Amino acid sequence: MTWNPSSKEKGWAYKELKKYVIQPYTKKGIVEVNWRTISTKKTKLGDQVFLYQQGKGKTPTGVFGRGKVIGPPIVDVDGKNKVKIQINDFIDPRAGFFVNEEKSFDVLGKMVSTQASGISISNNLALELNKIIDKKIAIKESENDSFIKWTKEEITICLEAYLKMMLKEKSGKPYTKSKINEFLRNNQLKNRSRGSIEYRMQNISYILKSMGQPYIKGYAPLKNTGPVVASFITSYLIKHSLLENDLADISQVNDEFRKKVSRTEVKEDPPEGNENPQKIIGIQSGFSRCPKIVSWVLKQAKGRCDNCDNLAPFKDSKGKPFLEVHHVQWLSKGGKDSAENAVALCPNCHRAFHYSKDKKLLGDNIIKKIARLKKVADHKEN
Repeated sequence: MTWNPSSKEKGWAYKELKKYVIQPYTKKGIVEVNWRTISTKKTKLGDQVFLYQQGKGKTPTGVFGRGKVIGPPIVDVDGKNKVKIQINDFIDPRAGFFVNEEKSFDVLGKMVSTQASGISISNNLALELNKIIDKKIAIKESENDSFIKWTKEEITICLEAYLKMMLKEKSGKPYTKSKINEFLRNNQLKNRSRGSIEYRMQNISYILKSMGQPYIKGYAPLKNTGPVVASFITSYLIKHSLLENDLADISQVNDEFRKKVSRTEVKEDPPEGNENPQKIIGIQSGFSRCPKIVSWVLKQAKGRCDNCDNLAPFKDSKGKPFLEVHHVQWLSKGGKDSAENAVALCPNCHRAFHYSKDKKLLGDNIIKKIARLKKVADHKEN
């Protein structure tokens, strides 16, 4: 289905699109509307439809909506053929497209820009469009401040900007939030408003605060974060070793580190490790870890959790028991990256050592249980 914003005679003007589609969709996340079509005999209930903005010259073109046919073709009072469609995914075409001009031209060719609404496309073309659109709407949330749903790419851009600001703050370097916000709006986040970016930064602060992490005080934590977005932000922080506690030291999180561990051969005696682990500064902030220590600790565990004594819950892609190495005294608290400060835990126990109300007791008990941990005399509540 096509829409041409340049001429009211060819369809709706923008104000009508706003009244009949944009505003209802913004309130409900779905809208039903009669759309003009030249195809009446071929149209069937359940057919998938894509909304495409036509245009010439400086008028941008692209796919801005997706839905399905939910009613038979009709002839309206003006004698125009229309069909009732349900729009499930939509972007205000003045703000952007699911599939932009260049990509949509590659997919659809010239046929859309030269023919009227209601033309058919092949199943292969529809499949290609669906793949592109699905990536754009991978994250859905209820707190949208605009017509465009936040994508993983957009949230990642906000995370990267936030963490760069945090690093500058920690190192005492000046930065201006408003200038960074303006830069993002002029570059990667052109479809986002100043307020929406500020809102997203505050969401990141809330996630960090809820995990007991430091956050930028200038972005007051804002709780209203959708569960899918919250999960994505949390996963990003853990995956990129950005948490200032031992969760940033989980060997299985970093793929490159896991490869080092798998290639590392160890002897029966524990390796020396690092008295003072080197802190790594970049977009990420964490601690370099010795793969020999991780490999040795996992070997000593023999596939069982050092805390609960149960077998690892599953095997990884290499067929090895999945356990996580935990530093009893966190590296961020001055702990050593050594065998005398490390144990192998199942994922459940590992989280308990960080988030349980009894985490101090768990730490004290495992020090008593495993002989090599006796040297951790200065173990403190984390």
